[in-house]
Order: sequence, then C-alpha cells, then structure tokens
Amino acid sequence: MTARSGRFWCAGALVRMVAAAGLLPVVGGCTPEISIQRDTPAPAPAYTTFEESGKGWWRVDFQLAWDQQQQPSWHLDALIADQIMAPIVARAEARISLWRFHRRAAPDDHGHRFSFIFYADAETAGIINNEVEKSPIAVQLQEAGVVQHVRLAALNEEAAQDIGATSDQSWPEAIQRGWPWFIMGVSQSWLRLLDEVKAKRPPPDRASLSDVSEYYRAIHEDVSVLWREHGQHAYLHHLNAVFGYQLLIIRETNLKRF
Repeated sequence: MTARSGRFWCAGALVRMVAAAGLLPVVGGCTPEISIQRDTPAPAPAYTTFEESGKGWWRVDFQLAWDQQQQPSWHLDALIADQIMAPIVARAEARISLWRFHRRAAPDDHGHRFSFIFYADAETAGIINNEVEKSPIAVQLQEAGVVQHVRLAALNEEAAQDIGATSDQSWPEAIQRGWPWFIMGVSQSWLRLLDEVKAKRPPPDRASLSDVSEYYRAIHEDVSVLWREHGQHAYLHHLNAVFGYQLLIIRETNLKRF
C-alpha cells in the first residue's frame, strides 16, 4: 500500500450510522479515504528442509476489539490479511521460509486475535514489523479502536528454530514438522480465494474505513458460502485423496436430552 495524500472525506455521519449498527466504534472528525488494492500479489511458496542458522519463528498479532456478547467480526481478518499482510509478504517472500495466518476468537484474555506467523531472521522480522506500522489501513484501524494493538513477538528462544515449534505439541513429531507446509498452502489458497471473490465484486477506487469494513464483510460472506457449499469436496475430499483415501478417526461429542 502507498501513503495517502490529497483528498479527504468527512465520514462523521456515516461512521456514526455504522457504529449504531455495531460495525465500528464512533470516531469523530474527518478521516482520509483509503485506496483499496484490487489485485493482491500472491506470495510464492518456499521450501526449508532444515532449521536455518539465524532463523526462527515470529508472529505479528492484531488484537481486535470484540464485545463478547456479539459474534466476532471475522471479516476484519480478511481485510487485514488481504490489504495489510499480503502485499508485505509478497515483497519479503524471498526472505521468509514458512508463513501462515492464524485466526481465533474465544472468551478469554486473548479474545479476537488475527496473527501472521512466519519463519525468518530477526532483520526480516523487523522489516515486516516496520511495514505493518506504516500501513495506512493498520494505522486507521488502530485510531478507530477496531484494532486495539499490533505486536511483533518472537517464539521462546530455546524452541524458536524448531520447524515444528508452532504446531500442536500433542501431535507426533513427524506431523509437527510437516504441518507448517500444509498450513502455509492453506493460507495461500485462502488469499487467492479472496482475490477471486474480489474480482467478481470489484471494490471502489477510494473509500472510507467504514466502507472498506463493509466491503470485506461482503467478501467474507461470499467466501463463507463457497466454503459451506464446496468445502467438503474441494478441500476435505481431496485432502483425503492425498492420503490415499485411508480411514480417518473422527472424534465426536454428541449432546442428548431425554
């Protein structure tokens, strides 16, 4: 994204209207327009076969405001991934061995958090952090109180270089160490899906933060429909095919009342 300059749009009335609908907190005054990037560059996959000297796991966490009496604003994850992180990752792809997105919202101290997790050296982590801090959309999301804070953190130093360190530690070691490539591919596919949906629902050239939020709400809904209607075959069935259609243990919890 490039720095915005020139024309400004006074969004007081619209922001108050959107806030009344529970979409954004009330922000007074005039806010700069945002130029929405239409074609997000897709980062290319990388391959790492061993723990590289000087590299380790890092994460950029976006802590989102969330009234836990309401549903999480999942569409904001898509906005952050597509408009903030994807262009940054594309520029730094040669320096990042592995990366993925992590989305979560639970009624605990972490609440609604969107994370970009990546395997790189400290210099690259600093570059990525600086670009996030300079992102006009990231700045506006924080000024509006939609994002409470953005933080760069390194994994525990003793485990930082272990390729499987961000996997679930209850998994067998082989799965822990192979899973980062799987989830990076999933993250890349999700970004591409966002682009495909955007192509059928073109964004305005410039828009207020409230308009951008609503645009990504629509994009999120479109992607959710695709997942709901086609995810079983397009994703789960073909994942099963990669493993030779072997049987899979599914643990279920069934609630009953008599």
